[in-house]
Amino acid sequence: MTMTLHLADVDVLAGTLEDHQPAGAQIAVLKAANVALDAGDTVLAVRLCQTALGQGPVHPLVAANLTMVMVAAGADDAARVWQDDLLAQLSAGLTDLPADARRRISLGRLLAVLGRTEAAEAALAGALPDCPADQPGVLALSALFVKSGRPSQVVDLWQPLIAASVDRGARHLDLVKILAATGHGQVARQELAKAAPFCGHIRAEYDQIAAALTGGQAGNQAAATLNVFDRFATGYDAALEKLGNQGPVAVQHLLVAVGLPAQRKLAVLDAGCGTGLCGPVLRAHARRLTGVDLSAPMLGQARKKRCYDALARCDLSVLGTYPDGPFDLLVSSDTLVYFGDLAVVLANMAHRIRPGGWLILTLEDGDTQPRPWLLTPAGRHCHRRDYLEQALQVAGFGRPRLWHSFTLRHEFGAAIAGVGVAVQRLALFA
Repeated sequence: MTMTLHLADVDVLAGTLEDHQPAGAQIAVLKAANVALDAGDTVLAVRLCQTALGQGPVHPLVAANLTMVMVAAGADDAARVWQDDLLAQLSAGLTDLPADARRRISLGRLLAVLGRTEAAEAALAGALPDCPADQPGVLALSALFVKSGRPSQVVDLWQPLIAASVDRGARHLDLVKILAATGHGQVARQELAKAAPFCGHIRAEYDQIAAALTGGQAGNQAAATLNVFDRFATGYDAALEKLGNQGPVAVQHLLVAVGLPAQRKLAVLDAGCGTGLCGPVLRAHARRLTGVDLSAPMLGQARKKRCYDALARCDLSVLGTYPDGPFDLLVSSDTLVYFGDLAVVLANMAHRIRPGGWLILTLEDGDTQPRPWLLTPAGRHCHRRDYLEQALQVAGFGRPRLWHSFTLRHEFGAAIAGVGVAVQRLALFA
């Protein structure tokens, strides 16, 4: 059977998923195929991918990822036919002229998604001199360079991007994080020193990364968190979507596993709600849903989702900033990663949960680390489970009723291990 891939009628190489309206439905199919794959149903995963590819028009980035699911499901030969068709269509008519540089960059990015490393590097390296500050292209080629142990070439590649940025300090810190996260700590420290003169306005974030690279203690965690989230509030949801964020999915799993019914009967606090990613999950359980966060711009994004009955600013380390309770359920997804010592924040949460009420948390799993918690170059902490269990009991909670291991997200090509925990407040806690 001849298979022909019909691509979406957009500028398929330079365009983004946001430019193409049907991409949402296609992404839903891609997610369903991944779910089937994770469940071991490779037949269903392949069938979903084949159907989506055959119906078209398909966005090229979605098409590439669908074929990679097929590869993971063992349908290598069929996937290769679709991939060859995709690349042939996208390569048609391309020239080496500067006018085609962005299209060649996007082709290189797709080649990287498909695992064709040599061709991807050739396409990107050939096109970026004509478009040296193209962020997606720089990121894609950086990933190839770090995987092959070439950090100095990553640094050179980033210089035009840093120079062209309206916020050179923040952009330089992005480079530092990539180098540190991929095992190039010495080069990361060198670049951190170069970034210092441009980071006066985000000094707390700079100090946080410096502490992680030198093994020091975190500084002003609240200020560092605000540096990041006030800056990225608008594009936060899209960024986490690209990273495959699974925090809300893990929260939903924990709610179901401990038997909390979705009957809209509970007073629920979403502590560190951010842009409201957990809002749709929690709404089904909430008679009244309150969201709190430190960042006002993030709360502004959460308000647009229309899931919450109330939203307010709150520093989770300061009890007086919490809304009045008691709450039947307090959920904090991917928020305690911005704290090292959890004693104060867990005690504060216990004071706002009714006796016997539930606390559900997701964090980064630090069980392989020698310390109770570790500050990573990304500016977040991972925590050991034994430390978390002890801190919960000191704060007035019982023994965890459920632990849940999952992949929280992917960053710089690596899976970030997550851990979820569900625990009840002791009835005798004062």
